[in-house]
Amino acid sequence: MNFSDEKYRIGLNDLLNSNIVNIHDKVDCFYELINGIDKRDLDNLIKFMVDFSELTEDECYKLLQNKKIPYSLKYKFMELAYKCLDLNMPLGNNVTKEGFNTSSYLAHSLEVARVCQELASKMNLDSDKAFRMGMLHDYGRKYKQNFDHVRIGFEKLYDLGYFEEAIGALTHSYINGKTFAIFESNLKYKLDENNKSILLDKELIKSDIYQFLQTYKYTDYDRILNLADLMATANGVLEPKLRIEDIETRRKISKEQKEYFLSELVNLINYILKRMGNEENIKDFKEASLKIYKKIR
Repeated sequence: MNFSDEKYRIGLNDLLNSNIVNIHDKVDCFYELINGIDKRDLDNLIKFMVDFSELTEDECYKLLQNKKIPYSLKYKFMELAYKCLDLNMPLGNNVTKEGFNTSSYLAHSLEVARVCQELASKMNLDSDKAFRMGMLHDYGRKYKQNFDHVRIGFEKLYDLGYFEEAIGALTHSYINGKTFAIFESNLKYKLDENNKSILLDKELIKSDIYQFLQTYKYTDYDRILNLADLMATANGVLEPKLRIEDIETRRKISKEQKEYFLSELVNLINYILKRMGNEENIKDFKEASLKIYKKIR
């Protein structure tokens, strides 16, 4: 997977070799997420806004697309978006003929942000930074619903000046920085004698994203995002075990992929549990899955 322009390759290198100065907050990220979104994908949120403000639906939609309105209003509208989720309502009701709610990735993003915030708080990290990365990790899905959303998300966020969040757009699908992603079922791998994956796709090995993953050192924020992305669905938070079962209903995953992925996931969960003060090393995936779930509920 290669960037669409050389400037992103250079820009990424510059980001990794400098101290990123953040100029955005949680509400900025929420408003960036919903900017340009079709009204049909926000109609439940808009109904709450109508009740709150007594404005018309069209007026409320315009407020959601106006980044210059007062901060207090933007914060309130983000709260109303979470009210939708807490009432088990999607942000919008537009459903394709295949039964897919086109606003589901928005709800997923809000849920991931909330899980990131909770995990970061329990690890004594900057919970606002974790929230921001969670909110915008799937930003590329505005433009593509396939795996290319990783690249697109980075490029769009980079252009907008969301640099920390742009890094999260690249790292969120790769557990512990490994390219053996559960989503990439079409790629060819083999496992060596130590159960480590060897990528056989020579073109991918040359790609920008693969090269980035070989040299980038994951931060705790990247690890939190990895786990939160797996746990949070558009309909709430699941144990990682149940979330993977949910993914398997939509994607074909080979036995080798699943074994390797679960091994990496247990390593990730153990790392985060230890950062929370849990010294026990859990080897069983079901037990590890349940333990991390209980920590944030």
